[in-house]
Amino acid sequence: MAIVTFDKKELEKLIGIKLDDKYYKEVFPMIGAPLEDINESSVSFEIFPNRPDMLSIEGFSRAVRNFIGIGKPRRYISTPYKISVYVDKSIKEVRPYIVCAVIKDVTIDEKMLLNIMQFQEKIHETFGRKRKKIAIGIHDYDMIKPPFYYKAVKPDEIKFIPLGTDKEMNLTDILKNHPKGISYKHLLDGFEKYPILIDSNENVISFPPIINGELTRVNEKTNNLFIDMTGTNLDALKSALNILVTSMMDRGFMIESVRIIYDDGNEIVTPDLSERSIKVDLNYVNKMLGIKIDNEKFIQFIKRMGFNFDNSVLIPPYRTDIMHPIDIVEDVAIAYGYENFIPELPNIFTIGRSLDKKEFENVISNIMTGMMFQEVRTMILTSKDDQTEKMNVKADLVETLNPKSDDYSVCRIDLIPGILNVFSQNKHVDYPQKIFEIGKVVFLDSSTETGANEKVLTCAAISPGNYSDISSVINELLKSLKIKFNIIPCEDKRFIDGRVGKILINGNEIGIIGEIHPSVLNKWKVEKPVALFELNVDKLFTLKLNQ
Repeated sequence: MAIVTFDKKELEKLIGIKLDDKYYKEVFPMIGAPLEDINESSVSFEIFPNRPDMLSIEGFSRAVRNFIGIGKPRRYISTPYKISVYVDKSIKEVRPYIVCAVIKDVTIDEKMLLNIMQFQEKIHETFGRKRKKIAIGIHDYDMIKPPFYYKAVKPDEIKFIPLGTDKEMNLTDILKNHPKGISYKHLLDGFEKYPILIDSNENVISFPPIINGELTRVNEKTNNLFIDMTGTNLDALKSALNILVTSMMDRGFMIESVRIIYDDGNEIVTPDLSERSIKVDLNYVNKMLGIKIDNEKFIQFIKRMGFNFDNSVLIPPYRTDIMHPIDIVEDVAIAYGYENFIPELPNIFTIGRSLDKKEFENVISNIMTGMMFQEVRTMILTSKDDQTEKMNVKADLVETLNPKSDDYSVCRIDLIPGILNVFSQNKHVDYPQKIFEIGKVVFLDSSTETGANEKVLTCAAISPGNYSDISSVINELLKSLKIKFNIIPCEDKRFIDGRVGKILINGNEIGIIGEIHPSVLNKWKVEKPVALFELNVDKLFTLKLNQ
């Protein structure tokens, strides 16, 4: 959740009507923006994570206008590109993707400048995963000369005056001494070269994801803006750029596309403001919601949520949350009004309780937290490299059909990669770090109808840690569960030879324990030793029952 604060007068001006307390307290929460605070001059809302387009005052106003029926959903078109950004191959391993746009004929006052800064930081903190996934640079376009160049350079190779200072610094100095450098330097840990965006005169535009150059500072005299967004996921960058530029277009500004040219000859043009279409069966909507609406009413409801309709639902470029017809069903429910649904008792009466296996998982969780381990949750969907190449193993994986990103193209087969990723992302947190996870993995199984099956594993890890540290933890866990076990040596390329073993219960293998191999740690950019164990919770539960 993100909290945004808007100036009341400006919000009402952008919406187009004077708002009374009913709108703030009753209407806005219905579209995913519960009221957080209100006073004579400002109002604060909590924005749901699935609606990053409402983090800007323009996007928020647009959602409100559509919902209360002022105007109609608009369509967005950018003008053809006139400038290019050249992406050097040196950037591929550091921060590989960039998208850009030019915003022409802007009028900036103090309030708008504050709104832009708030939107930028909220995207960074939420959608952008604290700048790791997305970092936004907003610049005075008239201060720089295209074409632009995005590349990686050595830390001491280039100097510029970073935003908020009057002193020229190299990249190493910025990471050591500039407040933003100190806050975000962990995002560049392990890299020998750092990303930089320069213009044709070799002026530094941006040092992403850390800081812009003072040269392109935006102020009330700025007439044209240049937007750069860099990150690790191209689809996320495109979505964030669409959210930003459509907000600016709602202000009446003109958007000019930018051509991104890669070293291998590939190129893209951003932003892409085309509408996606999705077929939604009206019978499906009525069945899922338990209502009866006709096609005319359906179209009326989706237009209230910002969609156009032409034989299918047309999704505006700023709606990044729509992936399936059920998402449209949810928006229809919002427009219909949850208060208008008539509660019905189910035809059968049941009493719910936790499954025995789930209770067993809860016991494991309680024991681990009692040993001062922090529970984490990682994604079931991951990448092939994370599950195989980074772990020194080969494996057949369950793959997703038509994935939107290579980062989420397969289902995980164990929890260890996710645990190592947590350590990689938390090098700025105090050590030692003790974490665990209980979660599902998915594996190929030809005996099932789908060709895949799932099981629950648990993985606990200590960093820095050694075999002795983690063996005392597994001993305490299984002792608390009153389960006898033994460990026999084995070989596993993920672990250091001689410091890895299989965990057995009555001769049944239920897990593995050991110290992670340095080559694996290097691939994950984990700087300190990691010792861990991973157990098959399903097998453990069955063996416990049979004792």
